[in-house]
Amino acid sequence: MDSKNLLILLVAIFAYVNVYQPLTVSNKRDMAKLATYKQRLLSEKEFILHKDKISKFIKKSKTTLENNEKILYTATQQDSIIFNTMQSKVKKLVHENRAKLLNILWGEPFSEEGSKYTNMPFTFIIEIEPKKFYNFFTKLFEHSKAISIKQLFIVKKKTSLVVNMQIYLHKNKKETNR
Repeated sequence: MDSKNLLILLVAIFAYVNVYQPLTVSNKRDMAKLATYKQRLLSEKEFILHKDKISKFIKKSKTTLENNEKILYTATQQDSIIFNTMQSKVKKLVHENRAKLLNILWGEPFSEEGSKYTNMPFTFIIEIEPKKFYNFFTKLFEHSKAISIKQLFIVKKKTSLVVNMQIYLHKNKKETNR
């Protein structure tokens, strides 16, 4: 019986050394690989989540930029071209409304501290019939870009109005290299 027990003990030791121990070592390696794969998967999921957020932000930024470009002059447009466009519009409106253009002035473009935009002053003086002033005024502000009124003086003459209007055309500031 001793030899039988000894044989069982030897088979158990052999199985432990050659089968069980390599399985546990292999199992530990597999568990470590599994942990690594889980970490990669979490990283990839996080990347995908951030990628979606970033792409939504980029899409929103593009939309904002496109909207700004629709209502503001771009930073790359030359001031003289912008002024000339507005001057042509005013002259056309003066002609359509049978008014008299007395003066047109361009001011030096400037930016207020902390502003994202450049203001471009544009002043004109016209003499127009009171009935036609409303049409002139509304057509002026149908302009495709943002315009704000800085000053407006109206003097009534016998049969006409003399209108002195200073408006600001707005454009994005030039981007600076960072």
